[in-house]
Amino acid sequence: MKCKNCGKDLPRSKYSYRRQYCSDKCRVYANRKKKKDPEAFAKQEKEDVRQPVVIETSKGRVRTNVFPGELTRQSFDRMYDASLEEELRFTRDILHRAMESPDTSPSALAALSRELVAVTERLESVVAGDDPFTKLDELEVEDESTAFDASSI
Repeated sequence: MKCKNCGKDLPRSKYSYRRQYCSDKCRVYANRKKKKDPEAFAKQEKEDVRQPVVIETSKGRVRTNVFPGELTRQSFDRMYDASLEEELRFTRDILHRAMESPDTSPSALAALSRELVAVTERLESVVAGDDPFTKLDELEVEDESTAFDASSI
C-alpha cells in the first residue's frame, strides 16, 4: 500500500486496521486539503479505489482488493462462458494475483497457497485427460428414446 498523501510505501501494520498515511504529518496535511476542497479530494480518492474481491476457499473466505482495470468485462465474461479448463486457469490466475497482492493478509496466504496447489493439480489432470469427473460424464450416456419407468425403482 502507498500513502494517500505522498505516495510512499507503507510498512505492514501489525494491527488489524490498514494504515492510510505514512506519518501524522501526512494525515494532518491530507485532512486540511480535504477540508479546504472536499470535491477535489473526493475525486482523487475515486481514482485510487480498489474493488474488494472475496475468494471462496475450502477453509473459508479470503478477502483482497483489485484495481478496477484488472477486472475487465472480457475476464468477467470468461468466468461464465468458459470450459472447465478455462475456468481453472482463470481461478489459478486470480489466486496467484491474490497471493502477490500486498493487501492480502499474511494469515490468508497459507489457505491461498493450498487452494492454488489444488487448482493447479486439478488443471494438470484436466489437461492430461486424467480428470475423473470427465470420465464419469463420458460414461453417463442415456438413451433418450427409452421412457422412464417408475416401477423399476
